[in-house]
This record gives sequence, structure tokens and C-alpha cells, in this order.
Amino acid sequence: MKWKKILVATDFSAPAGRALDSARALAAKTGGTIVLLHVVPPPVALYPQETVSIGAFSEAWVREARRELAPLAARARKDGRRVRVEARFGVPWRRIVDVAEELAVDAICIGRSGHSRLERLALGSTAERVVRAAPVPVVVVGSRALKRVARVLAPVDLDEGSAAALRLAERLATGGARLEALFVVPRGMAERGEGALAEFLELHGVDPAVGVVHEESDPAAGILDRAHETRPDLIVVATQARRGLDRLLLGSVAEKVVRHAEAPVLAIPWEAVERAAASLSKDAAPARRRRSRAPAARPRPAGRAGRGPWSGQAHTGRGGPAGRRGGGP
Repeated sequence: MKWKKILVATDFSAPAGRALDSARALAAKTGGTIVLLHVVPPPVALYPQETVSIGAFSEAWVREARRELAPLAARARKDGRRVRVEARFGVPWRRIVDVAEELAVDAICIGRSGHSRLERLALGSTAERVVRAAPVPVVVVGSRALKRVARVLAPVDLDEGSAAALRLAERLATGGARLEALFVVPRGMAERGEGALAEFLELHGVDPAVGVVHEESDPAAGILDRAHETRPDLIVVATQARRGLDRLLLGSVAEKVVRHAEAPVLAIPWEAVERAAASLSKDAAPARRRRSRAPAARPRPAGRAGRGPWSGQAHTGRGGPAGRRGGGP
């Protein structure tokens, strides 16, 4: 991979610490520089009825943030990485996106923190807002840090966005790592889905042996269930471009995976997915592939029959693994 700069957004929490560890692992793989950023949020709640000039306060808070970042920067430099420290003042998700654009970073790494019921319903956590607005891939780290890339899960819905994300995932899964292309279909559609998935993978130059079909009425739940079963090191998903009010509403498959997955999730904005794939080394060795359990015969439907049911749809609920169909781990 050729990610020259990886921006790590930290609020000094445990999830942020796992995000930094994940960025260190990615930087070791890519040879990139780590940009360590803390954004000091405006204390709106402290002055609800007053007009207060906080310019001097913000400068002091930023200086203090730089001092707090110093131990984290020293920790990141232990790997011999180049580390740049940045502290800003403002709304965290906005400043993270601003700095990403200003410094032309190749990826953002951020921890998934908890959020209130109101945020879940309407606004979303800082990580989710960054995923919506960022112009570059975003690695969202939940309960598990990225320590190695030995197993990569790439959900697909048979469109060009997921095809480009799959190509990026394939280049990540090098050096003996295993790639799995997951296609979630409604119950009773597994056979038709297997044929459509095989056709899709062959069309895009990916070994059909990496394909797995999983039956689940809720695509996000199917992805999360499969991830729970196989414990990938990284999940790679393409997100939908959003405009206006859509940016404030949650519900897409990618956002649900970002919110609930135990494994780190690499979310790639739709408009940047091809650019992200092109940024990877073209001479990377192909992933080592293992054939998943699947029927020997994979009938191919005519035309685009069996096309993915989940792109851009909103779903709710997790569901359980009972009765699901999919390839073996």
C-alpha cells in the first residue's frame, strides 16, 4: 500500500488508544507518517446564556492538548515512524475532516466511542460523522485494535463501488492473508446468489473461490454475524455518497457495520473508492485464497439477476445466526 499519511484522531480515550495502535500497524505496512490530532471542543454547555470571548481560552486549551499528545507521539515513534502532532479547536468531526483535507492525508483512523440515544437517532457519533464527511478512507476501531492483516472480510452488493472496495481489500490481503468476499442475500436465495457472486468476482478478476453467500433478511446483520463467526482482522466496506439531510440520518448498511462491528472497519467513501484502490501498490502479491465450502455447481443467472439487495437501504435489528447459510471459515 502507498498511504503516505495516516491521520489519527484521539480524545485520549481507550478506543482512541486502540485507534493509534491500529494506525501504527497500518503505518508499519505502508511506511507512512502518522499525524496525531486532538480537537478541543467548544464548551458550549458551559456558557449557555452568555456571550463569552473564548479566544484566549482556546489557545491555552490547544497548548495543553499539545502537551498531552507528547506521550502518545513518543509511543508512536517507538516503531521508527515519523509522527506529526496537531491540536485544533472546534467541532471535532468538522476539524478532523478539515485537517484531513488540509494535510492531504491518505486515510483517517479513529476510535468508536459511545454516544447518547439522541445521537444514535439523529446525529451520530464523531466517528460516524467523519465516515459520512471524509474524502478519504476511514478506519473505525471498536473493541479490537488492528494488530495484523491476516484475514479481510469484504462485503459486496454487486455494484461498482463494492467492486472497487473489493480490489482494495484484495491488495490489503497480501503476504498469505485470507480474503473473503461476502454477499448477503434473502433467505431462500442462496443458490441464485452463489451464481451471481461467482459471475461478479470473475468479471472483476477476483478468484470466485473467495466468495461466500450468507442468507439473512437484514444485510447489516448478516455481515455482523459473519464477522462474529470468522473474526476478521479488518472489514472493508464502501459507503454511499450523501447530500443534505441524508448526511444526518443513520441507517445505511455501512454505518451499521461501522457502529457495531468488533473488528476495525475500513469505510471507503463512494467518490473516493477508486482513488483509494489506485493508491495501493500495483505490484502487490495476490492474496492467498482458500476455497470456502460451497456447492460444486454454481448456476449463473441471466443478465444481472440476483443483484445485491442491500446497497443504500436502511435496516434495523441484528438477528441471530441460526439457519444462516455461508461458506466455512
